[in-house]
Amino acid sequence: MPVKSVFEFAIDWNSPLAAHCERRVLACEPDRGLTEPLAQFGDCLDGLAPEGTCRELFTPGLLVPAYAPARVKTIARQQFDVTFAGQVTEPEAGRYYPRAIIAAALGCSKRELTPFLLTRVEQDQLGIDLNHPLARFDLSLSARRRDLRQVPGTTCTQTSEMVTLLAGNGPGMQAGADAAAAGWFATYPFEREDPERDSVFYRAPRLVPHIDSTASAEVAAIYARFIKPGMKVLDLMSSWTSHMADVDGPVTVTGLGLNEQELAKNPRLDERVIHDLNDSPVLPFADQAFDLVICTASVEYLTRPIEVFRDVARVLKPGGVFINTFSNRWFPPKAISLWARLHPFERLGLVLNCYRRAEMFEDLHTESLQGLARPAGDKYSGRLPFSDPVFAVWGARG
Repeated sequence: MPVKSVFEFAIDWNSPLAAHCERRVLACEPDRGLTEPLAQFGDCLDGLAPEGTCRELFTPGLLVPAYAPARVKTIARQQFDVTFAGQVTEPEAGRYYPRAIIAAALGCSKRELTPFLLTRVEQDQLGIDLNHPLARFDLSLSARRRDLRQVPGTTCTQTSEMVTLLAGNGPGMQAGADAAAAGWFATYPFEREDPERDSVFYRAPRLVPHIDSTASAEVAAIYARFIKPGMKVLDLMSSWTSHMADVDGPVTVTGLGLNEQELAKNPRLDERVIHDLNDSPVLPFADQAFDLVICTASVEYLTRPIEVFRDVARVLKPGGVFINTFSNRWFPPKAISLWARLHPFERLGLVLNCYRRAEMFEDLHTESLQGLARPAGDKYSGRLPFSDPVFAVWGARG
């Protein structure tokens, strides 16, 4: 079936922890003859104007399978493949894993990546929950057309297929993060493969893109929702670029980073400060000095994020927002060891927990964006079809 349009689909939902939004860009030909509950939504897509939006609310069980107690089971611990994918993986309560890791218990393929929740770990038994992570939530599904130079590599020919692509592998995991948090924070400060001081590792400038240009533009679009003329902005853990779009009006930007040459290359900075947050989480700024704090592709390097988040709250004005964005690229030796073990949506949950444990922020949000085509000319073009995904967590200073 020929591709008709490119849409950005989104699922908005609320958990007890935060408001969440999952976005995915797809080339899609809206299908006809759908049965409820997607029939009206498909009809809306078919006639959607360039500036229009389709939106429909789905109660639990309509957009993804309904929660069923029968999907909560007990299996033998030995059925958990601790050598899955060639690495040692010990079961941890509160974590999500691909079903392939318990293929022996489920009789499924060893390539089945649909996630399940590990609810408890005992000496001989494991508790598992096979329900969809979004099964208990009201879900708002929306769509808008996007005019893109590069059409996404993933095409859906059915609206139901779009829902699977949007919600099938990850969304909802961040809401279950409280169950895993005890294990995540059991060893704190967080450990890293390379414990050497960051000032040594970052002594040489690294003037390389940390995310591709398409992802960078999407990060800038998120920041643009909050930046207003006259604001004082702190670019935390800054480098040679601040991933900020132009603003109609004056904005003062202070960059705090580890390498003087990198900061000197950053044209958006009005002030440059060298400071190692892992050496001292206390920021060298006065109370309530900033309207907005942004941190791009760096939160995974913080060994004491809770202390840093608390001090960010100190330097923010009341109501000021602190935004963390990240992707799936990092320097492995300097990222906390936990980061690489987590599913991307569990990382959203980990960062969200840092905000909550700091006890200084309110109105918490998470957001994800996937599916954009990798920009032409990018170093990974031809090898990776999609642009780097974008994940964001933010909250307002209470």
